[in-house]
Amino acid sequence: MIDTVTLYVEGRKNAGFDINEKEFKKKQNEQDKTNLLYNTFYEDKERRNKSIYICNNLDLNFALVDFSVPKLLYGNSLENVRIEDTEKIEGILKNRLNGIFDTDFLNTKVSRLDITQNMEMENDIPIYIHSLKEAYSGNKRYRVEKYSDESLTIKNNSRRIVIYDKIKEAFDNKDITRQEAKAYSNILRYEIQHKKARNIKTSFNNKKQFVLTDVFTMEFFETAKLFQLKMFDEMFCNSGNYGLFMSDIALMDIVTKYNKRGTLKNFVIKKLTDLYEHEHNFEHYEDLLKLSGMSRDGIRKAKRELRKLLLLSKGKMTDVIEEIRNKLVA
Repeated sequence: MIDTVTLYVEGRKNAGFDINEKEFKKKQNEQDKTNLLYNTFYEDKERRNKSIYICNNLDLNFALVDFSVPKLLYGNSLENVRIEDTEKIEGILKNRLNGIFDTDFLNTKVSRLDITQNMEMENDIPIYIHSLKEAYSGNKRYRVEKYSDESLTIKNNSRRIVIYDKIKEAFDNKDITRQEAKAYSNILRYEIQHKKARNIKTSFNNKKQFVLTDVFTMEFFETAKLFQLKMFDEMFCNSGNYGLFMSDIALMDIVTKYNKRGTLKNFVIKKLTDLYEHEHNFEHYEDLLKLSGMSRDGIRKAKRELRKLLLLSKGKMTDVIEEIRNKLVA
């Protein structure tokens, strides 16, 4: 339910937080004065895992602490965060950052928050990505930023909605090995990113800015789940644009079961016949086949196969949009 979190720590060294400057890289301004301390801290430097990024703006007197909750808890973000595990986060932060950076983490303001859900799907991930792109309502306040077989990104100035192949992403980022990736099924990731505190407040109708302990409650998890569903319905379930796509999936499914040889040709014949209510003239076809030199048995077989194809009715295939929605509701 939660992934990336950025904490905004107000103050400066010894007033709001303690920082060991020796552990940080330094950035200097035009007057050669250090104005930024920054570094990424790993549990294992060689594996570069379970990262925590910290930067301290010396001019504006604040620090940012950025991390992935599931990666700190489980080593990767393939699991959905369980509410009972969130109580471990404070201890992990304090232990990992001991002698490096210390503050009251649980009562620190949240300036970035990604709400996520990993869903195990029945079909290959591109099918869901394609169907979601077809279903997208074209909300005027949002625009499609990225679209491929593996991912769909829709964004505006307040939030970013990303739906993608989580296994491929985890492998590409070296969070898991190729062998580990084979152990997983098809995982579709649904992610809503908020990169500013005011946008978090807007999404969840909160009058005050969240602190970390606010998002580690069952109440917030339930609120976040409802928000995910609300956004999904708004983006993908109102326009009905995916009806044709779903009809084609059903038709392709039944044509493939009929005969895998010439699948695309059979699909096109059946699709166009249904679409334009075309009446086939088998006597004309027979004359053409005779002129082409086909044998009597060949002509009989060709006509029989075409009749069987045209008699196929569209089978009912699971509506992939509904499958995603059902998993969000569960």
